[in-house]
Amino acid sequence: MMRSFMSALGILSVGLIGLSGCAPQGPATREPEPTVTASVSGQAALDGIEEDVLAEYDTFFAAQNYPDDETSPLTATTPAQEAFVAEQQAVFAERGWEWNPDEQTIALSLAFEGCGVAILNEHDVNAELLRHHVAFSELFDYLIEPGVADDQRLIAEADFAGTMVSGALHLCPDDGARWAAAYREVYES
Repeated sequence: MMRSFMSALGILSVGLIGLSGCAPQGPATREPEPTVTASVSGQAALDGIEEDVLAEYDTFFAAQNYPDDETSPLTATTPAQEAFVAEQQAVFAERGWEWNPDEQTIALSLAFEGCGVAILNEHDVNAELLRHHVAFSELFDYLIEPGVADDQRLIAEADFAGTMVSGALHLCPDDGARWAAAYREVYES
């Protein structure tokens, strides 16, 4: 089953609410983005992934009640998703922002993407993967306004990555812990 998150396959060739929304605490400089010498997508990318990894990926999304229609808005359907959404709603309320169905779809999309990318990378989540994921994810690209100044882009990346980490901690806790460690290395050191 191919989902829109299969764009994460390019990685193979990603707040922790305590972290979510926090501006990076470390220097505003970034590690150089990884150089991609080859990119595969579609069936070629799928062919490069072990069957058991794809099976785990499909099993995860089935257990999460991920809709077959990828254009459907996402709603929380499991206790873990409900807890994550409630956490995100509290963050929004604390900041005086309005929560709506679009925000829920974005938050859940980030969470699903974090877990999906971790599975596709055989749970080898680290700072390099996080940097690469943020740089090449179609979802992050969609969420971060093109042409934004570098310092503002870094803040937006950290915020959305924090939401992804928080979601992963709820939906795939072991991978969430790995994403959280990567987040601290990338955005807080």
